[in-house]
Parts: sequence; structure tokens; C-alpha cells
Amino acid sequence: MSALFRPEAAIRGALMITWSSYFTYGTGLVVGAVIARQLGPTEFGQYAYLVWLASVLILATNNGINATAIRFVSESLGRNAPTLADSVHGWLLIRQLLVALLIAVLTFVAADELIPQGWALGTGLFITMAMLAGIVKALYLFHVSLAKGHGRYDVEAACVVITSAVNLIGVLVLYLNGAGLMGYCWLFVFVSV
Repeated sequence: MSALFRPEAAIRGALMITWSSYFTYGTGLVVGAVIARQLGPTEFGQYAYLVWLASVLILATNNGINATAIRFVSESLGRNAPTLADSVHGWLLIRQLLVALLIAVLTFVAADELIPQGWALGTGLFITMAMLAGIVKALYLFHVSLAKGHGRYDVEAACVVITSAVNLIGVLVLYLNGAGLMGYCWLFVFVSV
């Protein structure tokens, strides 16, 4: 059995993921409060809708491929079959990219229906932001799942902590400079990508 799949490694991985999740929840609470205070109810609602739509795009793009990647890559490596793990990775990556393309096309087709009420900055801009934040993050999550399949839980933990810290710092800088809705939307897209 590989050292990456021993019980000690699983416990260490679980602790890293747990700690990074709590850190993210804490910074997310502060970030949400600061943005809501700065934007007010209408603009915060539009910002929250962008975050929600990006999350829906992530869900639709990933549609279980991540869990499949973790399971079958780790099983292949557990059987000492790294070539099979690489094959599974390639097969799933092709499906992930095809689904991402399909979701992108469907999002563009439905663009006029997806714009939040009161959004005055153009359909193309909103959909572009939602797709960048959603589909690119979905692809990132796919690769993080592959890292987990290889027993590398530290990859997700480190990325989550760094991203949360960058987001918090960015939100505080925007808040102190009196930024508006677009500043926070672009920060969300930047942090998601």
C-alpha cells in the first residue's frame, strides 16, 4: 500500500481539509458582511446572484465527474496501476471539457433570461463574468479532485487558504477605496479563476 493511502495520510488529509474549510468559512463570513455593507441591498443582491449563477455553472459542469475522478484514480493507484489512473484521468478530462463547452453554449443561449433584475451594464458582461467564475472554477475543482485521487489533499487545503486570504485582502482594499458593484464582481471572478 502506498504511503499516500495509509490511514495516517487519510487522517492528515482530513485535518488539512477541515482546517482550511473553517478558515474559508470564517473569511467568507467577513467578506460577505463587508460587501453587503458597502453595496446595500440592491447591488448586493445582484452580486449574490452572480455568485449563485457561477455556483450553478460549477455544479452543472462538474455533474459528478469530480467524485468519479477521486474514486477511480485512487482505486487505480491502490491497485498499483498508474497507467490506468492516467487513462482514467484523460478519459474524464475529455468529458469534463465537452460538458464545459455544452454548459457555455447553453449559458450563452439563455443569457437574456439569466440577467438579474436591474443589471444595467450589459448582458454580455454579466454572462462573461458568470462563465469565467463558474466554468473555470469547475475545471480547477476537477484537477483538485484528481490531486485527491492521488492522495494529495494538501493541494486543495493550500489553494483554499491562499484564495480565501487573497479574497479577504482584496475585499478590504476595495472597501477602503469605496468600490462599487463592478469592483466586487471582478474580484470574485479573479479569485474564482
